[in-house]
Amino acid sequence: MVERDRKIECLRVAAAFAVVMLHTSAGYLVKIHDAGRMVWWVANFYDAISRWAVPVFLLISGSLLLDGPGSIFLFYRKRFVRVLVPLVFWTVFYLSIRFFVFKNIQSQDVLATLMQGVPYVHLWYLYMLVGLYLFVPFLKTLVQNLDEKSGLLLVFLLCLLSSVNLFLGENPKLFLIKFIPFLGFFIGGYFLRGMVLPFSQKFLIGMLVFFGLIVFGGAGVAMYFYGDQGLALIYDYQSPAVVCFSFLIFILSKQLDFNLPCAASLSECSFGIYLVHPIFLIIAGKLFSISHAGAVFFLIPLLSLVVFLVSWCVVMFLRKYLIGRRIVGG
Repeated sequence: MVERDRKIECLRVAAAFAVVMLHTSAGYLVKIHDAGRMVWWVANFYDAISRWAVPVFLLISGSLLLDGPGSIFLFYRKRFVRVLVPLVFWTVFYLSIRFFVFKNIQSQDVLATLMQGVPYVHLWYLYMLVGLYLFVPFLKTLVQNLDEKSGLLLVFLLCLLSSVNLFLGENPKLFLIKFIPFLGFFIGGYFLRGMVLPFSQKFLIGMLVFFGLIVFGGAGVAMYFYGDQGLALIYDYQSPAVVCFSFLIFILSKQLDFNLPCAASLSECSFGIYLVHPIFLIIAGKLFSISHAGAVFFLIPLLSLVVFLVSWCVVMFLRKYLIGRRIVGG
């Protein structure tokens, strides 16, 4: 029986909620599309403070998957069974939504969409995991033969090169190699999990606020002057401010003594919550069209919480049945 790590469970739950909030706020950013309006800045605030979610998922995964011995074939069998069934099911499901509801994809575009791993906005993560998992056994051998200083240097260089590559605009297209820019997070989780760093909580919180403001303010400035292309650079997971923000969240979480009600259940369902939550955001998008800044300030976190909890309930229900557990990664 694998010993539970309460802090990792709580951090995974927080990251899952942050993903929901990220996608909720992103919906407003796409609709409003005007950095001159206050409501855009409200949505930008929630989007900016949620940007750490996916990098922290990878930090958590690296801290767990790169540790300890293990057979390469046993790893493949366990991980790919958990990922491939949900990947196939939800690819078909969300492509159907795009075909019949949004009507924003044609049959001739499906192959290119699948090769790039973007059948729907959030499914890129599953496709990226397929490529990453192929190399985990080899990465494990590498990192376990590095000392802490060498490991941290490797993490720094990987993050630096990914950030430089971001501004060159040369991101991988084929889904099997999309994991490469994220290796800094994945390997960083392994080296940071057991490391004691001489930073106080006040310092870490101060740095979080600093980099959070950079993302928040930088996104607005970039959108105002450079449009979507500039905004995408600031928001990208390889953007220097987002990278620092994400690592700080992970480091700070190790120092905090916190607990969440139902953390174990929420943590077990987090993968499924990630998969199903867009369904309820689609429904919410049809029901709510509020554009007043004051109302949106309260609506985004409230709607995010409702979608998160409803998704959790749906995933728990599905996990009661064998086929349900398979499609939500249980």
